[in-house]
Parts: sequence; C-alpha cells; structure tokens
Amino acid sequence: MTTERQGEHRPFEYEEIWLAKSDGSQAPRFLARGGWPNWAADSRRVYYHSRAENKMYCIPIDAKGDERREVLECMDMFPTISPDEKYVATMTTDATLQIVDLSSRAAVPGWPGPADKQQLFLNWSPDGSKLSVGCYFGGGLWLYDFQKREASKILDGSFAWCSWSGPDRSRMAVEKVYSQWHHEIWLIQSDPGTPTTPEKRIIQDQ
Repeated sequence: MTTERQGEHRPFEYEEIWLAKSDGSQAPRFLARGGWPNWAADSRRVYYHSRAENKMYCIPIDAKGDERREVLECMDMFPTISPDEKYVATMTTDATLQIVDLSSRAAVPGWPGPADKQQLFLNWSPDGSKLSVGCYFGGGLWLYDFQKREASKILDGSFAWCSWSGPDRSRMAVEKVYSQWHHEIWLIQSDPGTPTTPEKRIIQDQ
C-alpha cells in the first residue's frame, strides 16, 4: 500500500510504503518512504522506489530499523522486479525499455521498445518469460518475449499497466487509456497468435 501526503510542493517525494493485513485484522504500519512496491517471491521482502533518491531498494517486512538494501539506481519511478528477482525492467530517461541484470548491474541486450518513444508501463509475466509493455500515448500494447528477444504488438491504442493471469498466463487484465481521466480495465487473451478483441470491459473510471 502506498500513501501520499497532501499539500506538499513535490508530492512524489513524500510517498510512503505501508503494510496492511488484507482481512483488516491489524492496523496498517509504516515500512519505508517511497512508492511502487513490488513483493519479493517469498512475500517477506518488498522492493520499492525511493522518489527522493532515485533508487530501487529492497526491505524486509519485519524490519526493525533501516534495513533496506540498495538494488539499483533508477530514474524511472516504476521499476519492476522479475519473479526470480534477477532482473529489473525500467524505462530509461530517453523513453526506451531497459532490462538490467542485477548480478552485473548491466543492461541486457534486446528490444529497446517501440520506435515511437513515449511513456512505457511494464509488467512481468508470472514465470518471468515475457514482459507486457503498455504505451500511454497511442503506441499500443506489446508483449516482449524475454527469452527469445522478440516483441509483438497485440493491440493498437493507448495502454498503461497489465496484470497476468497465473500460472497459465492465458489472459491479461489491461488498463486501457482513452484520455488522462478516462481509463477502463479490459480482459484479453495474452497469446500474440490469438485474436485480441477484449472479452469484456469490467471497470470504467470517468
């Protein structure tokens, strides 16, 4: 859970990570200053981005003090850790896709993203073999096969984040963008070889 203090000059720098029981049985508690939390595979650690420091950190959920570990310097506010925690997918300052190997801190050669550079929203498939790439300003929705280093455009239009069904990865919940203030959630088939007409529109935000 990320909270944002109101009334500050640079609000992103004052975002906080809090932990809360999904059943509401315990009061939320503060964990770290930052945003965009990602669970580690063991659910005992959280990866997040420090807005003030432009770095990605990892912290145990039972941390007693400042037990955070620096993972990567990162200007992208929405870095995404792979399921095996070996790679981080980010958008560079020139709006290209970059996947960093955490063992070497080096960028992995591969697809740089769509030629029409714009805001990218990234999410790994549950097995870490693919990456969804939503282009916010009309660049479409892409799937990048990280193992084959091949990209396929599966939908035209404007898109943001996606969430994969697991573990079969057969469907995706996709954030469809029409304008800054009108977004919808679509369900689609995630196989690039199948028709991608949305199954249904399940949420509208106007």
